Amino acid sequence: MILSYTHLTLIERECLQEFYEKGYSIRKIAKYLNEVLLQSAEN
Repeated sequence: MILSYTHLTLIERECLQEFYEKGYSIRKIAKYLNEVLLQSAEN
């Protein structure tokens, strides 16, 4: 499943922005988001 930026909630966008400003790579952020999405899909 491919998630575009527009599917994210405002809170998720703010988190992404924060990660990005702290210097996380997009790849690292994507990996983290993927894990979170998988966990929320299981619940």
